[in-house]
Amino acid sequence: MTISAGSTSANTKRGGDTTISAGSGTGTGGVGGDLKLVAGTGTTHGNVFIIDGTGTTRLAVDELSYTVTAATTAYTAATSFSVTGGSVDITSGAGSDIALAIASNGAGAGGAVTISGGVSTSAGGGNVEIKPGAGTTTANSGQVLLKTSAGANALLVSDTAYTITAPTAYSVTGGTVDITSGAGSDIALAIASNGAGAGGAITVSGGVSTSAAGGNVEIKPGAGTTTANSGQVLLKTSAGTTALSVRNEYVSTAIEFVAEAGIGLSRTAGNAKITSLLSGTCALSGVTIAAGSVVDTTCTVTGATTGSIVQLGVQDGGVTTDLVFNGWVSAGNTVTIRVHNLNAGSVTVTETFTYIVSIYTTYS
Repeated sequence: MTISAGSTSANTKRGGDTTISAGSGTGTGGVGGDLKLVAGTGTTHGNVFIIDGTGTTRLAVDELSYTVTAATTAYTAATSFSVTGGSVDITSGAGSDIALAIASNGAGAGGAVTISGGVSTSAGGGNVEIKPGAGTTTANSGQVLLKTSAGANALLVSDTAYTITAPTAYSVTGGTVDITSGAGSDIALAIASNGAGAGGAITVSGGVSTSAAGGNVEIKPGAGTTTANSGQVLLKTSAGTTALSVRNEYVSTAIEFVAEAGIGLSRTAGNAKITSLLSGTCALSGVTIAAGSVVDTTCTVTGATTGSIVQLGVQDGGVTTDLVFNGWVSAGNTVTIRVHNLNAGSVTVTETFTYIVSIYTTYS
């Protein structure tokens, strides 16, 4: 059955309209009638088409899909607009854009756009896929852009790069955050300079737990074909120089290493760690020591504690035959150096001693 409006007449250039209206409800509780466009059933079921004046199909509804073809398609919903189905495919035509936007109502909070994968109670949930269009080359292929309300790029994903731009802070929160580079490619985490003020910091923190163990922060290099050519963990200075390198075989440092809490090999009982190394010089000048006698001299060494180990060094060529030198921490902050003359006659000693005091802590 075909229902057609009248064509233009001698008095007008506009064709006639066709209006199909459902019945109105009457009374206070009246309910208006529905308007249904139903295609015919058959071995091959019919479709519903909406065709414009040029004969182009703008909307087609069959039992499997709902297709809208138009240069511009606008949906206006007073509260929410929902698209539900096994798959929702929004694809722009060649050279055209698709904009999903919530119009502003001029007051109150702006509307949100939510894209959710399908939920399943018996199988895998649906994915949300955002895929840019392919170009003639990798360089001119499309990108996935997530923008701020001001229109600035916050996240850019291309075929060759993944770039995050945050004006103040960028935070990744989750059970596990895994950043892994592909074969032969690098990943650079960098804070761009704003040209003024202090440079931005990068903070990597393990998860905090109030009921179980906190999360680890793991930095792991890639394995190579051999131990020798496996990757390293490199800590660098601001100048780009490697300060510390962690390899499969050893850890090396190229700059001064300061261990303020001490250095030890094990924390088990009976082992010790060096908590401090104190050094300086102490001198004897023109001191005569009789045969078989000793002479002591003391030096102030701030931080020295009794029981610590004292090592002594003397100037090259300054050691006289049959003189014995030793030192110890005789009191807090005090090192005593003793010279014992084993010669048959007296000896005059002029010597500058270099000492090192090693302070240990023993684990119990």
